[in-house]
Amino acid sequence: MGRRKIPIERKETNAERQSSFGKRHVGLVKKAYELSVLCGVDVGLVMYSPNGILRHFSSKSPNAVKVLQGLVQHLKNMPEEERARLQLPLDIINKIDRTAAEDDAAYQPGPDVAQREEIERKNRELRLLQETKRMVYPDMETLYLLPEREKNGRSLEACLNAIVELKRQVQHQQVVQRLGMRYPSEEEASLEAGLEMHEAAAQQTMFHHPVDSSVGQSFGEALEPVGFPFH
Repeated sequence: MGRRKIPIERKETNAERQSSFGKRHVGLVKKAYELSVLCGVDVGLVMYSPNGILRHFSSKSPNAVKVLQGLVQHLKNMPEEERARLQLPLDIINKIDRTAAEDDAAYQPGPDVAQREEIERKNRELRLLQETKRMVYPDMETLYLLPEREKNGRSLEACLNAIVELKRQVQHQQVVQRLGMRYPSEEEASLEAGLEMHEAAAQQTMFHHPVDSSVGQSFGEALEPVGFPFH
């Protein structure tokens, strides 16, 4: 299901208006910040919440009064025909400028206000650094995971080699069983080796030397532990 389109109309209750303002003003400030960073322009926002709380944003200054002063200065420098088109008489602009100057002179931030403004300024700097890092080094976070990835890669490679070796042994055993053969046990292998050595020694003694009872006795004692009685 797609997202339901929200009708653009005034909310009925103040709680709904405050909730909608809290969500949308964050998105508006984010868009203004992105516009100021990506396009290199000065952006200023002045908003009042449904409860009358001032919310503002400026790409240059955290002070709302300075934002207004920058706007007034921009309007003053605007050509007269442009001001006339926007219906902004110069006397109104000067009045706004005087009001902003008076507010700026009377503005004495307390400890809480100054601390809040400092936090906001640091947050803007942090967002700017994060945005710059994301654009310049998009995969920087993955560099910290490389040693762990290399370790996991070696473990996977060892497991793969073990699986391949086990598969090879199983296939070989299946072939041997298909041919009617079986693997000799270690005891049988040792006994077979002892028989071969005994036959070779017996043939050598028969054709070249007389039987030496001491050699035969020693050889028999050597074969006793592997289950081959020599008499």
